[in-house]
Amino acid sequence: MSEVSLKTSLHSWHQQQGGKLVDFAGYTLPLSYTGGGVLAEHQHTREAASLFDVSHMGQVQIPYSDSARSALAQLFPVALDTLTAGHARYTFLTTAQGGIIDDCIITADGDAGWFIVLNASRKAVDLQHIRSTFTAAGADATAIKEYNECALIAIQGPATAKLISAIFPAAADLLFMQSVCVDSPFGRCRISRCGYTGEDGFEISIANDAAATFAQQLIANPLCKPAGLGARDSLRLEAGLCLYGNELNENTSPVEARLVWAIPKALRRADACYFGAAPIAEQINNGAARRLVALLPQSKTPVRQGGELYYQGTAVGQVTSGVYSPTLSVPIALGMIATSVAADAELNVNVRGRDIACQQTTLPFVPHRYYRG
Repeated sequence: MSEVSLKTSLHSWHQQQGGKLVDFAGYTLPLSYTGGGVLAEHQHTREAASLFDVSHMGQVQIPYSDSARSALAQLFPVALDTLTAGHARYTFLTTAQGGIIDDCIITADGDAGWFIVLNASRKAVDLQHIRSTFTAAGADATAIKEYNECALIAIQGPATAKLISAIFPAAADLLFMQSVCVDSPFGRCRISRCGYTGEDGFEISIANDAAATFAQQLIANPLCKPAGLGARDSLRLEAGLCLYGNELNENTSPVEARLVWAIPKALRRADACYFGAAPIAEQINNGAARRLVALLPQSKTPVRQGGELYYQGTAVGQVTSGVYSPTLSVPIALGMIATSVAADAELNVNVRGRDIACQQTTLPFVPHRYYRG
């Protein structure tokens, strides 16, 4: 591991739990834990509940003002007038050319403003872009606060609601993509019913000095076990969820990544005020040159990111993510291919000198189980 890797407030706790630590997005985080491994952690998440340390993500608070609201309308294709207090939306920061700077979650806090969670690898880029846009819009960029004093802990799986509501009773009333701030034995915490595994779950923003005690209380219940980056990746891929740096980047549009569902219909027009609205509307109306596809490799060998995809001997795209699916017991993958390739066309990818056929399929690979009431 690099000596310059940052450590979350749960670093010592991971070591005590037997975490196999690796570098990820500039942080030292557990890939998996001794005694279980990625496969066991993945399966336990699907069957009960797992604890993931996602404190490397950026947590940002933006106080309410009319100028801040105007700046946010330029940054995100989100209908802020319909984003009511306590509700969250999946969205993205876009370039003027329609590429994706980052995907994130924005939560409305009413008169208090907005809470935004950013990807770890993009925090510095995102904050510079947000602050410069605020300054240009006449909003107070200095009021934007990054919560470095708070950890972020994700609890995911079908037993999660039972575990979390026992500690935070208000959590029981939340639906998927709702959030509430509460006082608790662990201090002031933000409880959000969301996650990136396809399962029901919560993300808890909690003071750094309370995080280890909270984590220990959770895993004292046999329903909950710690899980690392390996299981987090296989879970999100089974759920058909994009990962920044794999499926998403500044050269990929929301249309290409099949994320148009996250743009309100009222904003799917060229004269919408957010950055990149015109090129994105052009692709919505007339199609994009590429599209994200779900793949089932016809082999026991998983295909990996970067693998060249071929159709009838012609290169048509690349694999963006690939793993062995513990739930389905087969390899699965996502790829970006030319839109001209038919949806039922069989593709091929070369893995160590051997061509592997890949069938296109639908997403998600494993059905979502978010709690919507």
